Amino acid sequence: MESRDMNVRINKEKSIGKVLYIVEGNKTEALILYYIFCKIYDYQFESILRGKGYHKYNSKENIMSQVFVINTEESNIKTIDKDNDFLNNLYITLFEQYDFNVDNAAIYYLFDRDYQSNTDVLFINKMISTLGNAIPVN
Repeated sequence: MESRDMNVRINKEKSIGKVLYIVEGNKTEALILYYIFCKIYDYQFESILRGKGYHKYNSKENIMSQVFVINTEESNIKTIDKDNDFLNNLYITLFEQYDFNVDNAAIYYLFDRDYQSNTDVLFINKMISTLGNAIPVN
């Protein structure tokens, strides 16, 4: 088997546009995303977390790479059902209060599969098929 050296480079000049992460956790997911996008890439990073409110980090004048992290209503993937008013209200708030248009943003849903939560495979497959272009869970 041939061995190749992998050269991984971080391109801080690469523009990613607007990206919204909707995470179920209140600490770990947001902290990991903060370190990646704020500390490593130096992008503008904003968050609205349960019990912590709104925070803006790395404020930029000409925003070409803007990352926004929001919590689900509760620490469970079931709270982001497309028919739930939570997402609609969230999108309106982001647009009206924070000038973040979700129509022009990449949207990612991050959740983990703890022992006692997020175990409903049928619900997760339904969410994947109605919220985006992801691969269903088997």
